[in-house]
Amino acid sequence: MTQPAPTLATANPPALSDAEKKTISLYVENLKSRGFCKLDDSASNQTKLYNRNSQASFHTCFLENDFDRWCYANNKNATYPSSRYIMKTLRHVVGHKFDPRGEEYSTAPNTHLTYVNTYRRYKPSSDSVPVSPLWNEFWERFIANPVQRHQALQWLAHLFQKPWERPSWHLMWPSSPGMGKGYLFGNILHPLLTHTEVINSYSRLMDKFSTMLETSLIVLLDDCKTTSDSTQTKLKSILSEERQHVERKTYQGSMVNCYTRFILASNEVRPLYLDSDERRWLVFDRLVHRVDRTETQEFITRFDAWLQSPGALDSIYHWFVTYDIADFNHKNPPESDALKEMVAMSINVHEEFTANYMLDHAVFTRKQLLEAFDEDGLSKPKDSHLPNIMLVLGYTKAQYQIDGNRATYYYPIGWTKEQVEQQVQGLCKPCARPVQDINNANFPF
Repeated sequence: MTQPAPTLATANPPALSDAEKKTISLYVENLKSRGFCKLDDSASNQTKLYNRNSQASFHTCFLENDFDRWCYANNKNATYPSSRYIMKTLRHVVGHKFDPRGEEYSTAPNTHLTYVNTYRRYKPSSDSVPVSPLWNEFWERFIANPVQRHQALQWLAHLFQKPWERPSWHLMWPSSPGMGKGYLFGNILHPLLTHTEVINSYSRLMDKFSTMLETSLIVLLDDCKTTSDSTQTKLKSILSEERQHVERKTYQGSMVNCYTRFILASNEVRPLYLDSDERRWLVFDRLVHRVDRTETQEFITRFDAWLQSPGALDSIYHWFVTYDIADFNHKNPPESDALKEMVAMSINVHEEFTANYMLDHAVFTRKQLLEAFDEDGLSKPKDSHLPNIMLVLGYTKAQYQIDGNRATYYYPIGWTKEQVEQQVQGLCKPCARPVQDINNANFPF
């Protein structure tokens, strides 16, 4: 029986001259310098090419076409050896990791399995040169308060100098439209940090297959809005936890290290409800134009002309990596009067009324509470808001049958059924809530 012709991947390479071997060697070095390796992982039953820079995988047939392209571009002439011939020269990995502190490749000591690092560092092409005075003016316009400006610049400089050290607190910039937040991210931070994201919906961050918490250094939450208690609760965990659960399509989910910082920029006066003991956000005074939006855009046009000049981005990079962060504490945010003002705005009339009602009614039903709102002339809270009010004020609910009547009662977290019964039956005096009063309530976002 006639045997099938060997495939490109398995064929013996043709006899190569010394000149051709040298050309192929140069191509392989170019391939490696562009971030290529070979990957075997659980999502595929065949070895593929993988590029650590683009995080894209390719079939091995890519190699022959790329070899032809490279030869043509470099005026070289050589016979393509075979895909296997080239593949065996590449680093073999079984997966990828995002590690700002790691080398390009890392090998697990116990399994001897190698992983490729998808983190990319900025590589300046010029020595440190002074930034233009326009750079300082950009920030003086952007954040007028010098103390807050220094706080923001330290926070960003820490990202440049210690990207592996994630702060437990993030920046909130209430601002007027057209201040240049998008410009800052798109034209300055992204070219320098690479691993940046700009999103206008929390769903993009929290979707099942979102990898943002694994692969980004900084995310701009651009006027994101939510009224969902569940979303706000998830956001709390995302902001503070250094390890997050991430699931990629076709892969099993796992816990990964998270290095992602957040800046929430919003035109709203109060973008989120904040707890009275909030330590996840450093809130800034509202960012406003020095003159007006038109004048700000005229300045950004002048600034951009400098930014496009050779070496400008390099000078900004050097400026950030030499900015003084000696007294920066990535686990302890500075005090902020703007934060206190936003916390005060987070207390709404329904929460305040309910807290006072609880002082005289330790146990009650939903109907009783809504009747109290009516008697006081207040509108009723939304059905979706009431459970959150109970939670932040330290209350839970359960259905009990007491004195032959079955009803759902709200009562302090930690109380037993017997305590609830005693309150309903009037066997003990009403007592204040055991969790916290209205001034110390753990208010939601």
